[in-house]
Amino acid sequence: MGIEGTPENLASEQPAAPGPIQMSQGRCFQFAVPYGWRVLEEGQHAVVLCAPDNTAVTIMIGNCGFPPGSDPMAYAREKLSTLGVQDLQLGQPRPGRPQPGFAGAYEVDCSYAANGVPCRGVATVSVRSGYGTVDLVLTCAAAQAASWPEYASWLPGVAAHVVVTDGAAYGARALAQQNLSNSMAFGQQLQAHREHSHQLQQALADQRERSDEIRTHERGEVLTGQSWYPDPQGNPPQRLSTSAAGYWVNPQGEIRPSDDPSYDPRTSEDPYWQRMAPQPP
Repeated sequence: MGIEGTPENLASEQPAAPGPIQMSQGRCFQFAVPYGWRVLEEGQHAVVLCAPDNTAVTIMIGNCGFPPGSDPMAYAREKLSTLGVQDLQLGQPRPGRPQPGFAGAYEVDCSYAANGVPCRGVATVSVRSGYGTVDLVLTCAAAQAASWPEYASWLPGVAAHVVVTDGAAYGARALAQQNLSNSMAFGQQLQAHREHSHQLQQALADQRERSDEIRTHERGEVLTGQSWYPDPQGNPPQRLSTSAAGYWVNPQGEIRPSDDPSYDPRTSEDPYWQRMAPQPP
C-alpha cells in the first residue's frame, strides 16, 4: 500500500478515495485531505487527520538523526503508543513502498483499541540512511475494525500522500544546526588537545635538555676536578678545584681555599669574608 512517486509528481497525483481530495499546505508539508476530514495536527514532525465521524485516522510522523541500526518496527510501536491506544499489536513486517527520497520501507498490519473500540490498520516506516545517522518516517491509516474494509483500499494512500515543502521537516534543520555546533565544538576540543600535546612535547624537550645539561655539568666536574663557584660579593664566578673543603672570598675578590670544613677567616677586624658555594647543576 502507499503511493510511489517523487516530490515533483506526487503532489499532482490523487489517492483513489471515494470522494473529493483536497491538497492542503502546512508549515512543512503538503498533504492530501479527504472531503470533510479534519486536520488534528500539522507541524514539522507530524500530520494527523481524522474522519468526520471519528471512525478513522491517518498519521504521518517523522524524525531525523537516529543512530545507525535503529529498529523501524520499534519506532512504529513507540509512535503509535503515544496516541494513547491500548493493546497495540504489530504483525509481521514486509517490504513496503517508501516515501519520496527514502531508500526502503517496512509495512506492517496493526491493531489496537481506542476507548475500548477495536481498530485495525496498516503502518509503513520509511528508512533513509545519512552520514552516520538514520531518518525514519511512519505513515499509518487505521479505522474501527468494523469499518476498516471500507478504508483499506484507499486510506493508506492518503496517509502516504505527504510532500516535504520545507527544510525543517522531520527536524532536519535543527539536526543540521546541532551537527554544525557539535562539529565546531569538536574542532575547538581538537585544537585544545593539539595545543596541550604541543605543551607536553615542549616540556619533555625542556626536561631532556635540562637533564643533558646536568649530566654534562657532572661529567665536567668528574673529568676536570673543577666546578663553578658564584661569588657572593658580586664578583664574576670562578672555576675552582673541587678538592678543597671550602672557599671564602672578600669584597676585593681575594679567595682563600681551605681543607678544613670548619675554617672561618672572619675576625672582628675583618668580618667581610663570605663562604663560596659551588654552583648547583
